[in-house]
Amino acid sequence: MSPIFENKKIILGNAQKESGKIFDVTIGILFALLSTPLVTTTLLSLLLFPLGIFVGFYGPIGRSFKDSFLNNFDQTYNSISLEAAKMSKKKDLTSKEVDKRVNELVTESFDYEEVLDVIGFVEDTLNHKAYLKKKVKYLVPDTKVTLKAGEILYFRTHTIWAQGSPDNNVVKDIGYFYLSNKRFIFIGEYNSHSITLSRIVNFEIGNNYALICKTAGKNEIFEINKLESLSYLKFLYEKLT
Repeated sequence: MSPIFENKKIILGNAQKESGKIFDVTIGILFALLSTPLVTTTLLSLLLFPLGIFVGFYGPIGRSFKDSFLNNFDQTYNSISLEAAKMSKKKDLTSKEVDKRVNELVTESFDYEEVLDVIGFVEDTLNHKAYLKKKVKYLVPDTKVTLKAGEILYFRTHTIWAQGSPDNNVVKDIGYFYLSNKRFIFIGEYNSHSITLSRIVNFEIGNNYALICKTAGKNEIFEINKLESLSYLKFLYEKLT
């Protein structure tokens, strides 16, 4: 799953859990009140009181809300990904047909732009694998990046940005990661910056990351979970430098 949407899933899932807390607390208090000897028998009291404590502190309703949301989120994301894979095989789709398919995938958790974002991420990942096999580079159309004169984008994906070393780093942001013929570009939720290729003294990839060492400043790590994308990124970097 795209790290951007993995992060969204976690945030919304926790919000669902919090929304169920009021029910857990209310039921917990109700069970505790019903367990008093004035209201019920001693035996029932012994059952209701610990049950009230369990519901109030463990939060089974909030947890069930969260689990249900996460399951629905995963199913929707997978449906969009499957549709994206199908669409990538049909190069003759008109903009009207694409628009119709995107609208059909819109849900409460994924609006129109987010559906397009998932489709773009999946198609980019599939393209990385195909382009790596052919050893070719193609320009990537994108509206988020303000290009400089003569600049061409060749790579795009979703990433987690961190600083430090692969074994000891601090996560800074989540967002979009690009490579052009001039620089690496990161556009995050809280931070956006670029690294010109001439400032890089070392570039290497691991199983799930790209490490960029610069002439000055902290090392930058971009987590990318698809090995084909990482391998294609390395191919492009070596081709462009």
